Amino acid sequence: MLDTIPVVDFSRFKSDPEACALDIVKASRNIGFFYLKNHGISQELIDRMFDNSEQFFQQPLEKKTKYLIGPHNIGYSGMKSEKLDPGNQIMGDLKEAYNIRKYSTMDDSAKYFVLGDAAEQVNVDKFFK
Repeated sequence: MLDTIPVVDFSRFKSDPEACALDIVKASRNIGFFYLKNHGISQELIDRMFDNSEQFFQQPLEKKTKYLIGPHNIGYSGMKSEKLDPGNQIMGDLKEAYNIRKYSTMDDSAKYFVLGDAAEQVNVDKFFK
């Protein structure tokens, strides 16, 4: 059993995508987490996404639930509304999430996540490219 979180070098994805993908699968199955390095996303953009997340999740529940997760797995899911291991869980996960997909970054779901800020919506789009 590993006692540290694995580090996956994403620069390998261009030269050997299968090996890189296997590293991610192995880390996800064995530990459940991994660090990703050499991914090409600037620290400034990462920090902006964390700031957007903090602003969104600090809103009152009634505002967050205005864009609930739908059939395409985009939107807000509240505390205990999902079970990552339904075979072994009685209650839902102690987390909330807001899912945005690569192809939804310029639609209303991403606009709602950044609280209507068009410039930040462009940053979300850059993050996913």
